[in-house]
Amino acid sequence: MLEYKALLARKYKLDVLQYVIFLSDGKPRMRTQLVLTDLVFSFQLVQFSTIDYELFLSSEKGDEVVFAVLGKFGDSKPEQAARRIYERLQQTSASPLELDKHLQQLRVLANLRKLTDYIETMIDSISKYIKEEDDILFRRGEKKGRLEGKLEGFQEGEQKGKQEGKLEEKTETIRKFLKDGMLTTQQLASYFDVTEEFVENLRLNLEK
Repeated sequence: MLEYKALLARKYKLDVLQYVIFLSDGKPRMRTQLVLTDLVFSFQLVQFSTIDYELFLSSEKGDEVVFAVLGKFGDSKPEQAARRIYERLQQTSASPLELDKHLQQLRVLANLRKLTDYIETMIDSISKYIKEEDDILFRRGEKKGRLEGKLEGFQEGEQKGKQEGKLEEKTETIRKFLKDGMLTTQQLASYFDVTEEFVENLRLNLEK
């Protein structure tokens, strides 16, 4: 961190403020200060689990609302918070396709707090109120020749779909998270069950 700060300050002739975003639910162990003779260096560490999730819910951008799942729920139960996040994503998504993208992001982030079951249960419970012909997830599952149904049917169909289709969809999702820059290569490889080399190759292709 200190090296990056020095390089950026020398190149751009500007004061550099550094922040580390801590996404997990546990206690961070990273040192945020270095004190040496004639040198004191520190940076800000922001832990999402200490931030009220209402702050993220107040955003008008779905890409920001999804981070509410990493925030502090306070008096809200996880299932209540999950439902509110889903409803807010519906309000802030400009199209069914955009909502679908945000739900994929939500599932990945929910895994960091072991809330994946809550998210899936919440979506399944809401699915009975969604007309199949209006449900983007159902339409995608039907298009790919997977099991018919609502959200549950799409998920089952996705697992039994063609391997090539799954890999293509997984690759596109990883590309989106690489563009966001919020998750490391190791995290993406772990969440999507691919090798770190696979993720790095995608990163290099994006940088070309």
